[in-house]
Amino acid sequence: MAGEQIRPPDGEITNYTAGLWRHLPLPDGEPEPAPEYALDTFSFPGSSVVAARVRGKKHKHDGTNCDDWYEAASAGQITCIAVSDGAGSRKFSRIGAREACRAAVSSLAELLERDFSGRPEVWEHALLPAADSRCTAAWGVLAEIVQKSVMRAAAAVEAAWGARTGKPAYESLLGRELRLEDFSATLLAVVLVPTGGGECLAAACQTGDGVIALLDTKTGLSPAVRLLGEADSGDFSGETEFLTSPRMRCLESLQRRTRITRCAVDTVFVMTDGVSDDYFPPSEGMPALYQDLRAAGVLGEAAADAGQRLRQWLDSYAVRGSFDDRTLVIARL
Repeated sequence: MAGEQIRPPDGEITNYTAGLWRHLPLPDGEPEPAPEYALDTFSFPGSSVVAARVRGKKHKHDGTNCDDWYEAASAGQITCIAVSDGAGSRKFSRIGAREACRAAVSSLAELLERDFSGRPEVWEHALLPAADSRCTAAWGVLAEIVQKSVMRAAAAVEAAWGARTGKPAYESLLGRELRLEDFSATLLAVVLVPTGGGECLAAACQTGDGVIALLDTKTGLSPAVRLLGEADSGDFSGETEFLTSPRMRCLESLQRRTRITRCAVDTVFVMTDGVSDDYFPPSEGMPALYQDLRAAGVLGEAAADAGQRLRQWLDSYAVRGSFDDRTLVIARL
């Protein structure tokens, strides 16, 4: 038809726009800069974990800091993971994300050793049939531990704000006094308890965007996926809820954000929306992500350089419209 515009394939558009993006260094003179990227591998008693985060294309283009953070630790056989995405519109959200993850994982490890693994009867009851009231009570203990860790993370973000209030190095960049909202960040706090027989008891509390996915890759042609949480929003559609919200001090609010399940699982993904949005919807995207990670050499046979492979993959895969920071933590059970 005359005058009809033919749209080029997405691949051609992506290749063209890739040349328009700049890669500027981190800004000079800003306090507490976030490194360009981070990567880790952990060998815990109950799992092996590989994690990485990279600065998104927009931050590279603008010469600004990455706002994502992650932490992982173990409490004996139990694996603890925290992932956070600082609000892109808030200057010091990277500090909020960092302090939230550190506080959440530290709290999880402490409370699990004190109230769960340190009380053998609770762990034993958690393995009973779900209909047993003792199992219900034990799951309640685990859920409360996760909720308390989120409350402590919220308190840590507020403490970070208070400790920097009035300091010129921070307030001069804003031209005003610091506000708690300047440290806004999401949080995904996850606990993985091995129960034997290829099963895991998993509990999580999610504030904001991102995905926590439990995968069973041993049965079927494609991994079976179970989500442990859902993207959270505020008072308006599309509004992300952050740890700086007063709701994060409310146990009832956190109870609505908590999920707990016991199921067959051998792989767990915890990620910010910089990755999950590229693999949406999760029901189809998580199996595709698993296959992409296998093709990249991140999964499969244990590799000493798995963290580096994950970092390189996060920094290089191309999806049209994807320019956010990317963080992914993978636990193999």
